[in-house]
Amino acid sequence: MNFVEATSRLIRGVTLEDLAQELGVTRGFLGQGRMDPSHPQHRSPPRGWEAAVAKLARRRAEELGKVATKLASAKPRRPAQRKRARKRTGSRR
Repeated sequence: MNFVEATSRLIRGVTLEDLAQELGVTRGFLGQGRMDPSHPQHRSPPRGWEAAVAKLARRRAEELGKVATKLASAKPRRPAQRKRARKRTGSRR
C-alpha cells in the first residue's frame, strides 16, 4: 500500500448519503433530523437510525483496521534521496 492509497483510505469517511441509503430515506430528510428541534423544518430522526449508524461505524472501523494491519506489517521505506546539484568547477564563459 503506498502513501496515496493509505491516506485516501484514512480520510475517506461515511457521508449522510451513505446513511440515507442505509435507512432508505433522502439526504434532505436526514438533514432535517439533524436540525435544532426548535427549528420549524425539524423532523424526528428515522426509525432504526441507531442500528444503521452502528452498522456503518463497524464497517468503517473494519476498513481502518485493515489499513492499520497492512501498514504495521509493511517494511519501512526510506524517503527518496534528492539529487544534489553538481558543483561547477572552472571558469564560466
